[in-house]
Amino acid sequence: MRPVPTGPSRDFSPALIAAIHGIAESRDLETALDAVLSSAVQTLGPTVAAVLVQDPDRPGLQPLASFGFDDAAVSRLADDTADPANPFAEAAVNRTATFDREATMPDGSPFVGAYLPLTVSSGGVELVVGAIGLGWPSPRTLEAPEREILTALASLASVAVDRARLASTAAERSDWFERMAHTDALTGLANERT
Repeated sequence: MRPVPTGPSRDFSPALIAAIHGIAESRDLETALDAVLSSAVQTLGPTVAAVLVQDPDRPGLQPLASFGFDDAAVSRLADDTADPANPFAEAAVNRTATFDREATMPDGSPFVGAYLPLTVSSGGVELVVGAIGLGWPSPRTLEAPEREILTALASLASVAVDRARLASTAAERSDWFERMAHTDALTGLANERT
């Protein structure tokens, strides 16, 4: 991992470029979210980070990308979001970003986290599709430019989730039209075209 530059002259464009390319070139949602999370990690230097997404077929938030967590911790992330006080759940439910939230790691060490909702808008309706969170050892305060890049990366993650859902919907509809083309409308049985 490259060193994280500091100061007001930080150039965040490489992080955005990498995340955009990662989303555009990915074949699945997990790869796209890994690209966004990787850009966030390389740019902002957190020790832990995760993207959790609302699955329309399951309740709660499901982790799809993570950094700095072992497998057991990733499993706990999904379980922990059932608690409304969980910062990922709060970001998703309240649709608000929280920066510099102080907490304690399971080992007792203090850390500071930032949690943002993943939202998409269509036709004037805003829909939350998940949340992204990053954590650093305490003390740590995110500067305004860091908050802006994190907000932009959260927006890119939202686009990736929305893109994956649209692709899934298109595939399901295509399958449905294919089945309907080979089914008799009156009887519901296969027709002679099958």
